[in-house]
Amino acid sequence: MKSIRFPALKAALFFTVLYIVFSTSCTNKCKNVTCYNGGYCSVGKCTCPTGLLGNQCQTLECIGSWSGTDTFISLNAGGASGIVTYNVSVTPSSPGSKNMIITGIRGLGNDTITGLLNAGGNVITFTNQILNPNTPLADTLNGALTVIDSAQYTDNYTAYDTSGRFSYNGTFTKQ
Repeated sequence: MKSIRFPALKAALFFTVLYIVFSTSCTNKCKNVTCYNGGYCSVGKCTCPTGLLGNQCQTLECIGSWSGTDTFISLNAGGASGIVTYNVSVTPSSPGSKNMIITGIRGLGNDTITGLLNAGGNVITFTNQILNPNTPLADTLNGALTVIDSAQYTDNYTAYDTSGRFSYNGTFTKQ
């Protein structure tokens, strides 16, 4: 067999072999990775925007069961203040919805209110939400839950009923 004498042919053969070796040994680690909700793939894993988690950025951080303590202060002259500890559950009203159902707020059992999740997925605001409707103890709530990270949120809201107006502030951890 004669050796190849043409330099251009030798160079072409050399670069063809290099291309085959390197193109088959290197793989795109993000090729089969799908990231949702604005997440992006880096080195085979999704990096999620604030407010989202999961291996595909498919889960809102605010969804789940939370436990914590609120400090409340009466906004009425000579009113009471105190601390209340309770559990809260946050769920979407339907799959993919930005409307969140908040159950157990203020430690009043299974009473629910509805809030709207912001575009960033980390703040749920609620306006004129009524607990215990059609009773003398009906409360109207206005405020927000702000997710700090996947393990903690803070709340800040006011509640008013026939006995007066109260301000609530607290911190909750994911259960």
